[in-house]
Amino acid sequence: ELYLNKNEIESFEVNVFNNLENLELLHLNENKIKKLAYSDLFNDLVNLKELFLHENEIESFDENTFSNLVNLEILNLKNNKIEEIKSRGLFKDLHNLKQLYLGNMFFNNGNNRIDFLDKNLFSNLKNLEILDLSYNKIKEIASGLFDNLTNLKSLSLNYNEIETFDEKAFDHLVNLEILNLNDNNINILGNTSLFKDLVNLRELYLGNFVFYNDGGND
Repeated sequence: ELYLNKNEIESFEVNVFNNLENLELLHLNENKIKKLAYSDLFNDLVNLKELFLHENEIESFDENTFSNLVNLEILNLKNNKIEEIKSRGLFKDLHNLKQLYLGNMFFNNGNNRIDFLDKNLFSNLKNLEILDLSYNKIKEIASGLFDNLTNLKSLSLNYNEIETFDEKAFDHLVNLEILNLNDNNINILGNTSLFKDLVNLRELYLGNFVFYNDGGND
């Protein structure tokens, strides 16, 4: 375990984590890191299970930043300054990831402001159980975005600007237990089949919606 949190770290030498093959937990949270620019920064951390980068100032990544973290189970990127994830392959090698945090803990102009998610961004995260995208600027959930997340149990999309979903957005989330859609701009039609496959859902949060019926006479 290596704890470097609550310092004033802004950047790293490219080889700073070399030869730490047995490291399982790395805390880099609450620093002033602005970018993860090196593709091989974490290359030797093949046994890392938990990586905490929350409460930094991260704006961008090299597309291969996380490529060698094949045993990673928890990745926390909350409360950074991420506005977009340009590489749809950023998480492609994180086959064992169980928890991914890209949200914020509250509204703040200095925090993550993600407004678009490529439909392939999460396609390799088949073991993911928790996905937090709360307090961002997401406007639309595209078809296919969550298709491979068949083990997902908790999905937080609250406090975004979502207006529309593809009607099949949640079709493959058969193990989902918690879905938080509070505080968006969603119009859900009266005959929607949006939730039809969520057979294990236990908690559904729909607060502060504007609901529109499609005019049917049911």
